[in-house]
Amino acid sequence: MTRVNDGTWRWTVGLGLVLGLVAAWSMPREIQAGDAAEFATIMLGGGVPHPSGYPWMRVLGLGSRALAIGGVPPSLAAALPCSVSAIAGWLLVQRTGIELVRPHPRANALGSLAAALPALCHPVVLHSYDSEVWGPLTLFAGLFMHAAVVARRPPFVLGLLLGLAVTHHLTAVLLVPLAIASAWPGVRESPFPKPRRPTLRGAWLVAKAGLVGILGSAIGLSFFATLCLGTGGRWRWGDTSTWGGLVHHVTRADYGVLALSLHDTRPAASALLLRALTSVGTAVTGGLATSTTVATTVVAILLAMVLWAAIGHRRPRAVLGLWTSGVASTVLFPLAHNIDPMNPFGAWILERFDILSLALLSPPLAVVLSRLTPTTKWRYPWNVATAVAMAMLLAHQVLRTWARGVASDNPTVERYAIDLLRTPPPGQRAIVFGTDDHRTFPAIYAEEILGLGHDVLYVDASLLAHAWYRAWLRARVPALPDVDKPVRMMSEIRRLPAFDGTALYLANVFSRPSAQLATVPEGILLRVISPGEPTPSATEVASRHRAAFERYPARRATDRRRTADPFASDLLGIYADHERALLEWSEASTR
Repeated sequence: MTRVNDGTWRWTVGLGLVLGLVAAWSMPREIQAGDAAEFATIMLGGGVPHPSGYPWMRVLGLGSRALAIGGVPPSLAAALPCSVSAIAGWLLVQRTGIELVRPHPRANALGSLAAALPALCHPVVLHSYDSEVWGPLTLFAGLFMHAAVVARRPPFVLGLLLGLAVTHHLTAVLLVPLAIASAWPGVRESPFPKPRRPTLRGAWLVAKAGLVGILGSAIGLSFFATLCLGTGGRWRWGDTSTWGGLVHHVTRADYGVLALSLHDTRPAASALLLRALTSVGTAVTGGLATSTTVATTVVAILLAMVLWAAIGHRRPRAVLGLWTSGVASTVLFPLAHNIDPMNPFGAWILERFDILSLALLSPPLAVVLSRLTPTTKWRYPWNVATAVAMAMLLAHQVLRTWARGVASDNPTVERYAIDLLRTPPPGQRAIVFGTDDHRTFPAIYAEEILGLGHDVLYVDASLLAHAWYRAWLRARVPALPDVDKPVRMMSEIRRLPAFDGTALYLANVFSRPSAQLATVPEGILLRVISPGEPTPSATEVASRHRAAFERYPARRATDRRRTADPFASDLLGIYADHERALLEWSEASTR
């Protein structure tokens, strides 16, 4: 392992304390939207997440369960292991940057600044310190960068780490250029070496390094097989009990390897690219460059200056490897996305993928800063002025993150899930049909982890197309018909004696057939009126509607605070819409 400058550990500890304080402030006290509720359910109760399976989240779940047993609130218990992983990952990124900057006299400060700027930006803080995959992904990326650049591990170790990283998240494959640059045999470090006549020995060394690295990756990828372990759990996506089912799951066959959603859209490539460049440019400038034009220009200049800085650098392969992986993550990978970046929901989903880009570009950013910073010793007042400017830049980044809102500011999603299960009257058996992750997974979390809604079954209308999901539902309600269409399932349910007295609800209108159903508002749901059922009077509708709202906690999800989460805004809108409906039905009942 290469020895870094004296005092490096003090800078690492300092950055760790800052990130620890930010994590303690931002970690959620209630479950969040996105995949957080699904992962929390599995980490606390077992099972298998959505494709590609994320086996390391199941491992981290062992720590979450221990914390929950110790009295830590469940959502926080699920977020803590992921948050610790994120902090450790950014510290490894910092040490990688310092290694590339040394022996510059301000290597510690420049490497720390280059790591702290992206680590404190809003997308990183919002998504990393939650029960999500992004904190552990940062840890795997940091481990790989440290092994490749600082510790200079052999090809087998690099391949093993790369394989393990891919088992956590498939985007870790973007680390391959850095792996090739680091594992390439030879001691010459020059970005533009003089051409040499190829020899059999040279070809053998290259082939040997490649084969050994591939062997290590294959061993690392075998960790996917742990998804076959266990048959129970609170939530299981797919069937990984067979090799065919495991391959189907790992390869994301339910979505498509590069697809991020079950919905197939074709957004413009320019919009996808500009969104990614704007996000990265805003982060590396501490939130100063927020316009698309300025932020994309900053990223373009940064990428060009990394190539310039590699010339004459003592570790050009490492710099160029990081540059190539960074370009692949920031420029090429976004073009494969199938989610509309102009939609606030889509932008929220896509910004999470910028976290890997920021981690990869942090050490090259440190290298560029070192080339722009004089190596002469600074004297008062320039050293003080520089320290104040750096502190102000980081403070601006934190304040901007605070203003946009973090996970701890958002109680809406969990409160909505709880209110959804409390909407049917106590003792009333009910089945609720709805779509979208911010309804489905929080409802499952509230049912399986919080133990609420014993008489209520939530059914995701879009997942009914999958046989494994219908089997999962029937394991909970054996009499449920095996039907892959939600409205047709409702018709079948009405015909079965086992469901006599069971009320049917819609959480949202999710299709044309569902829009044609006769419904009345009840709390935050829509109660479906069965064919042949007497049409309820306005007085009856208003009474049931009002009673449902009274069953919700006094501090309802109408407390918005500072969350910038579009999913929370969508759920808050349901409360407002149904409160207006309550007023209308109440007025109609008095006529």
